[in-house]
Amino acid sequence: MATLSIQLAADTHKGMRRSGNEDTFGVFAIPGYEAAFVVCDGMGGLQAGDIAANESVRVIEAELKAQLALANADPAPVLLNALRRANDAVNALARPSSVSEDDPTVGSEPAPSNALMGTTVVAGVVRGETLWIAHAGDSRAYRFRDGALERLTRDHSFVAEQVHAGNMTEAEARISRFRNMITRAIGIDPTLQPEVRQDILRPGDTILVCSDGLTTMLEDNEIEPLLDVKGSLERQVQGLIDAANRKGGHDNTTVLLLGVGGGGEPVRKTVEQRGGGVPAPEGSRERRRRRSSGPSPLVLMLAILGALGLLGMFLLALSPALRARLGANLATKAALPPEQLADFAHLTYDLVPKRIVDSPLARRNQLALQPDGGAIFVRYSGGQVIQVRPDHAEKVLVGDLKVPDIQKMDTDSLDDEVYLASDPQGNLYISYSARGVIKKLAPDGKELTRVPGLNRPGALCVETKTGDIYFIDATNHVLALRAKHTLPSSPTPK
Repeated sequence: MATLSIQLAADTHKGMRRSGNEDTFGVFAIPGYEAAFVVCDGMGGLQAGDIAANESVRVIEAELKAQLALANADPAPVLLNALRRANDAVNALARPSSVSEDDPTVGSEPAPSNALMGTTVVAGVVRGETLWIAHAGDSRAYRFRDGALERLTRDHSFVAEQVHAGNMTEAEARISRFRNMITRAIGIDPTLQPEVRQDILRPGDTILVCSDGLTTMLEDNEIEPLLDVKGSLERQVQGLIDAANRKGGHDNTTVLLLGVGGGGEPVRKTVEQRGGGVPAPEGSRERRRRRSSGPSPLVLMLAILGALGLLGMFLLALSPALRARLGANLATKAALPPEQLADFAHLTYDLVPKRIVDSPLARRNQLALQPDGGAIFVRYSGGQVIQVRPDHAEKVLVGDLKVPDIQKMDTDSLDDEVYLASDPQGNLYISYSARGVIKKLAPDGKELTRVPGLNRPGALCVETKTGDIYFIDATNHVLALRAKHTLPSSPTPK
């Protein structure tokens, strides 16, 4: 068996549009193996993607270290089993009530209640001159050999399946509205069917493992010259990440490079490394906090408010005049009639939308509401018309619209789309996908309000009673911007 020297370098970046980093990677040492690594991409748009990615790296590392230490262990089934154990662990975190506390696959990091967690994964090991790689999802592994880049993995996605079947070209797949639809990943199904392959390495090879933050920004012919440059692996890693960010950096980007040298070169000891898995800033997602010693700030605040309340009740009991004055003030603030509450022109909106349909299956260009608050959308595949009631009950209204899955676009990106809606008072609502903004205009064209910072809003509509704005975002979820009813000031008494 030939002896090769292996060098590893990896890094991750949150990109130019994301507030957190749901990508995670790990490089770890296993006796008898030249390299072991894993890259996970917490699925964009799902709750707790960083937790799913971190937990998967933890479980895969533990499984590989335990199983590959056994004599005559076959890396292929060990890798497949490690990914399946990670799938079990992530599902257990998302549904903790059904899991035994003694299950060793369950990690200590908490997940938001009712979280839908998922992550893509590419994991691999090198022993001698042989590379084994297992994967699920659309994170990729490539081999760069003799100036040419070759994919070692096949994306587990709807568009990749269409390309493989000859129903779609690679160019069409890159701009398809279904390009984010993943068919296999850790945490989205009770069972996982990863793929594994085995390859022989040669001196001079470079293995690239990356999340789709790189491959959605750069095509393969743009990646090749960035690998064919002089310098260290660390420099090449940074060059790839910088190139993805220059092209827009729409997603988190993780790059791991494995360089193969000849047996005569010095062999570096593998240095274990971790990176990524950084949640968005506090407030963007519910997260549990560790208990600290002493009373928490919330307990102290409640105690102070309780004391003030008791003091107020005491003062009211002593002062009939104070009670009368308070009663008069409250009487002047009677509730407005319903027609005034529905003054759409004066509504403002929450900056953080609420997810209505917790399943990334809605087309971005079809959305309607019913009087009881139910949402109607068209499902990705099959063209089914789906109704989701306020109690989350789902019903198929139309089984098949015969809508073709492949639609050629005139533009290079769906970000250029603009969608329109109106309310009963004639105000116009416009969602600008490229800008991530929804604007509300008066009938005369005057801008009334805008909600920025949204994730490529698509089709939208307005609830006729409350004024809430419902829309479909880039992750194909249905979300709602809750309206705030501001009361007009009372006229000054004469």
